[in-house]
Amino acid sequence: MEFDLELFNKIVGSLTKCFMEITLLKSITFLEKAGLDEEVSGKSCDLELGKSQTLNVFRVYDLKDEEMDKIMSSYLQHSKEVVDKIHAQSEELKGQMGLCLSALGFCIGGLIRETGEIEDGIKELVQWENPSSHINLYEIYCKMHTLQK
Repeated sequence: MEFDLELFNKIVGSLTKCFMEITLLKSITFLEKAGLDEEVSGKSCDLELGKSQTLNVFRVYDLKDEEMDKIMSSYLQHSKEVVDKIHAQSEELKGQMGLCLSALGFCIGGLIRETGEIEDGIKELVQWENPSSHINLYEIYCKMHTLQK
């Protein structure tokens, strides 16, 4: 169960940080004027070369609903195992524990879905501010970190 919560924290926390950095960018034209072509920024963000660990968070963009369901199923299964291991004197306590852990799982699932909605909103906002540019948050983030080096 601890692994499931750490995975949730990593996904949502890292994405939130990335979204914050992207929204603090005044204009993506600055990145375009910096002369970074796709090849240069792509090399600095090539996960296969091990160049950037922070970009693993963008893996969540590729998660399908069934993969998210697997993550939630894992959490719920581990929660059930925790409840089953409790040698409580009352079944009521076991029931309350199960209910609390299930409610936490429901909230985690909602937060992960809402993180995807935030991504869509940020992408729309950046597109609105830069109507002539093609918006790819992953590319923007890569270019930002290439310039910081």
